Amino acid sequence: MSLVEHLVNEGFDVYMLEWGDFEWEDRHLTFADFVFDYIAHAVRKVCQFSNCDELSIIGYCMGGTMAAMYTSLFKLPKVRNMVFLASPLNFENAGISSKWINSGAFDADKIADTFKLVPSSFVDYGVKMLNPVNNFWGTYTRLWKVIDEGLSIKSWKVLNKWVNDNVNFPGGAYRQWIRDMYQENLLIKGGIFLRSQQVDLNNIDAALLVLAGEKDHIVLPEQARAAMDYMGSGDKTYYEFPIGHGGLVFGGIARNKVFPIISQWLSERS
Repeated sequence: MSLVEHLVNEGFDVYMLEWGDFEWEDRHLTFADFVFDYIAHAVRKVCQFSNCDELSIIGYCMGGTMAAMYTSLFKLPKVRNMVFLASPLNFENAGISSKWINSGAFDADKIADTFKLVPSSFVDYGVKMLNPVNNFWGTYTRLWKVIDEGLSIKSWKVLNKWVNDNVNFPGGAYRQWIRDMYQENLLIKGGIFLRSQQVDLNNIDAALLVLAGEKDHIVLPEQARAAMDYMGSGDKTYYEFPIGHGGLVFGGIARNKVFPIISQWLSERS
């Protein structure tokens, strides 16, 4: 069930960035901090440990958005390949999220100023309410189906833990995520500046593999497909699968199709 395990078995050296649990002292962290103080340091350490001067980066969901910010700003160590899994870049139409956030009543500044550190439960309930029947009822009907069929419930428990294993959202970054991305769509407009440096997606010349879920209601396919239009790479590949947001990293299609596509694509370019 593990993408990391699959890649390791295929011979890749894999490093995963652990963000930790954001607490009260982290409430002011912004995307500039994530990019310059988390991702950039991790990339340098990976290249140091692996004794190399280039690497591939895989980003899932918001992780891909931040990976794009990083790669647009940092030329060294060289990012040779980038894999985006359901990573939003264009927020002009984000489905139900856009309807809620752009309703005129959603005040990101007020939320961030009130909470300071936005609780994981606040974000979790909001995301699950995008598809409440599936998230609140379907989860347990699937459990009973597994039990009724006499199958192991291990996979259900793993997925359920992953879905509910959220972390607090630093208010500084939350403010940017809602206001600058969803409400003003500044990333593809070149309006994001991190520590006075402009994030220009056209600066990215790494080979691109973009994967999206046709049924994804959290990150619509067109949000992820924007990488094909706004990044400067000459080597771009796009796949879309009949699955939702989690289906790209969990389940039969992920194991049998998504994982092999990623490893094969990387092996040809790594």
